[in-house]
Amino acid sequence: MGRFLSQPVESNALSTLEFLKRLTPPERIAIRASTNPMVNDFRYMLENTQSIHLDNADTVNGTYYLETCGLIALGRASEILTPVE
Repeated sequence: MGRFLSQPVESNALSTLEFLKRLTPPERIAIRASTNPMVNDFRYMLENTQSIHLDNADTVNGTYYLETCGLIALGRASEILTPVE
């Protein structure tokens, strides 16, 4: 029997958990351990939302900032922000 959805699923919208699962455990640990105020603010925003839009300016900027800070490897921001088809 098929699964029925009441509304279309946006490929660029993820639950917070789905977004965090795109990060490796070492990346998540490094982000949580960071004392950088901008990283902490981005983490706070992630923790206080129900869905994360991969094309949202705050999501894009925050993810690339993690890369700039070395908390995720070069090229990872692009991987993390790519919608799953």
